[in-house]
Amino acid sequence: MPSITSRMSLGEKFTLVISVLSFIVGFFGLALSESVSNLYSDAKIFATKDSSNLNSLTGQEGYIGVITISNRGISASEKMKLVISFDSTPPKYEVTSDEEISKSETNGNDIKIFLDRLSKDAKIKFTMYSKLPISYRIQYIDNKGKGPIELEDHSKQDNIKEIILLLVTIISILVIFYIFRRHAETLVTEKINSHYIELQSKISELRDEIGNIEILISEPSNSSAPITEETSKGFTQRLADFMLKT
Repeated sequence: MPSITSRMSLGEKFTLVISVLSFIVGFFGLALSESVSNLYSDAKIFATKDSSNLNSLTGQEGYIGVITISNRGISASEKMKLVISFDSTPPKYEVTSDEEISKSETNGNDIKIFLDRLSKDAKIKFTMYSKLPISYRIQYIDNKGKGPIELEDHSKQDNIKEIILLLVTIISILVIFYIFRRHAETLVTEKINSHYIELQSKISELRDEIGNIEILISEPSNSSAPITEETSKGFTQRLADFMLKT
């Protein structure tokens, strides 16, 4: 019986190869994605940034900047120090958090915020006011060393990529399953038909043998010659041969 792949057309083989490659890319892409890595990573710090021009809102000069920092990892960030670096003198600011803030200080162009811990899903809100547009960089250090802060925009883009990879993986699996199932059903049907034909052939042979036996049985009664031992042995041998064949 030929294998399933040997029965496929060139187009089906090409589709199968593309589906397998797509599945591999999608699977490993998901395995290495941000969402999966967050399942076994420790603290994962994210930040969202927002800035408003007060002139367009209230007619007053100045800018308001808001940074919201959250921990989306599976564990807390211990002994955390948040550092916000500015290109010039730091603006006026206010900081609030779900957690207790140990202290905050200004050191040159940097504002440093200290917390004993930033628990899972806890947030820090940092609000700034300046007469000029605000430009800054954020980083944090905790008991496990210096860590990156992911921007929310990047997180949304990563989520879109992960959804696309998930769709590619699911579609690839469905295509592979459909191709193999269709050909497997064809093979089963052909095997059933083959057994049916073979059975019909054996039934035909059996009918022929039964007909021959009926002829052998009727021959002695229609003949005036006596049934000899040799004739009886010949009939017995033919009957035994038939039983062995069936």
